[in-house]
Formats: sequence, C-alpha cells, structure tokens
Amino acid sequence: MKIGISGGHLTPAVALIQYIQAQDATHEVVFFGRSFSQTKHKQPSQEKNEVEVVGAQFIAFQAPRISTGSISEWVRLAFLLPLSILSAVRVLFREKPDVFVSFGSYQAVPLAVAAWALRIPIVAHEQTRVLGRATRVITPLAKKVAVSHPEALTKLPKKRRS
Repeated sequence: MKIGISGGHLTPAVALIQYIQAQDATHEVVFFGRSFSQTKHKQPSQEKNEVEVVGAQFIAFQAPRISTGSISEWVRLAFLLPLSILSAVRVLFREKPDVFVSFGSYQAVPLAVAAWALRIPIVAHEQTRVLGRATRVITPLAKKVAVSHPEALTKLPKKRRS
C-alpha cells in the first residue's frame, strides 16, 4: 500500500509515518510538503528534514497560503489555487497513492481536492480542539476524519468521525 501524507502538523504526521513503517515495512509513505519554510530567504523546512530522517519519501509541493486578507489576496488565491490543484493532480496521478492523509494546513487543501477528483480516499486528521480552516475545507471530501480531542467531534457529521 502507498500512503500519501501532507499537512502542517508535523509531529503527528511523523508519528503516523513511524507507525506505518513499524506495522508493515512493505508500505510506502510519500510526504508532500514545502522545501522551504521561508521561500524568500531559502530557509529549509523542518518537515523535509524530519520526513527524510524517518525514511519516508519527500516530494516538494507548492500551494498558495489561504488568507482572509484583502481583496487582492483573494484575487491572487483565485488564480493560484486552481494551478496548485492541477499540479496536485499531476503529482498524485504520478505517485498513485492508495490513500491520502491530511494533517491540516493550506498545503494539504489542493492535494485533498486532487485526491478527491482522482477518487483516492482521504482521511483528515485534526490535532486541535477546534477544526482548522483547512480541515473544514477537506472534511466534506474525506471518507473519515480523525481527531486528537473529543471536542472536535461535535463539529463533524457522524459518518465522517473516526
């Protein structure tokens, strides 16, 4: 089985990668993430380092940040998000994961939309007590949503809860 993972909550993502590897060494894990935490300054991302340390494949993926800012930010997002979704379709089609697991963040949104379009099952994981913006976007596309805090369950439809 090949498992695609993305998202901003790195610690639980790495824990899942380690769990998967411990259960069955034949499972392949691919993490889609940022090469740089600050592109402007070319500061390497911690996620790339951590994912590679645990032995998973890291694939650089760019996505636009989703903000609630000005009209110009929304216009920028309206242009960049569809391009990012198309890029996600290409990379998921090439990698062919059997399932996609989201750990929140703007990075996971285009990948989840692409996974849904390609009929790849999606599992969303929310680490906080309140559903984050990305998880709220991804939840309707997901087969299941897992949570770290029971309080988050109250915001989910019963058929999506794990």
